[in-house]
Amino acid sequence: MPAVLVAALLIFAACTKPTPPCDNSKTVDAVINAVAEELKEDLRALTSVLSGRELSDNEWRLRRSGMIISVNNIRQLSFDEESGQYECAGDLRIISSGSREDTPITYTYRLLEADELQATVSGM
Repeated sequence: MPAVLVAALLIFAACTKPTPPCDNSKTVDAVINAVAEELKEDLRALTSVLSGRELSDNEWRLRRSGMIISVNNIRQLSFDEESGQYECAGDLRIISSGSREDTPITYTYRLLEADELQATVSGM
């Protein structure tokens, strides 16, 4: 009976996808998406205060299409095996309207059950 339980646990472990490392393209995409969402919220708040109107989705898409967001110099700070959560650091680069801004960031992420990464970015 214990051998069956061990075999079942091994099969489950083999089927569970590991959380990708900090510099994996899927991870970096999740971080860039989290950054873009935060930029969108900041721009919505700023537009509302300055012009008294809301930023439309079309206006955001137009502004976002002119941005290049990347993460460079990525390094792992820690990994929690129990939760599968990584903590990483890197340099966020945003190029928009001819200007370039580099900011050191840290980010944490974990793999959700739907094989989707959830990222939280700090330092922006």
